Amino acid sequence: MFPHKFSKDTVPQPEGSSVFIQELKKSFYAVIKFRGYWTDKNYEKHEDILKSYIKDKSYEICSPRFIFRYQPPFIPGIFRHNEIAYQITKNKRVQSEDHSE
Repeated sequence: MFPHKFSKDTVPQPEGSSVFIQELKKSFYAVIKFRGYWTDKNYEKHEDILKSYIKDKSYEICSPRFIFRYQPPFIPGIFRHNEIAYQITKNKRVQSEDHSE
């Protein structure tokens, strides 16, 4: 994400190959926000919570996992803001059941 003052043509270009700019189409996402260190255990815990929520609400995941980390590594874990997101769609089977009534 970048500030509104930029367009896709005017946004500053990254210097390294590990950072890229990608335009995403308008869609719905399920997102979980959490604090803490960037550990596999912490991410897996919150990813499991998010996936369970998505399934319980009859949505389907239709993207790879997005991980957002907002603070540099020297910030203590309690002050770190992280998010995991998946693009979602309504489960087609549930949609057809809703419309059959």
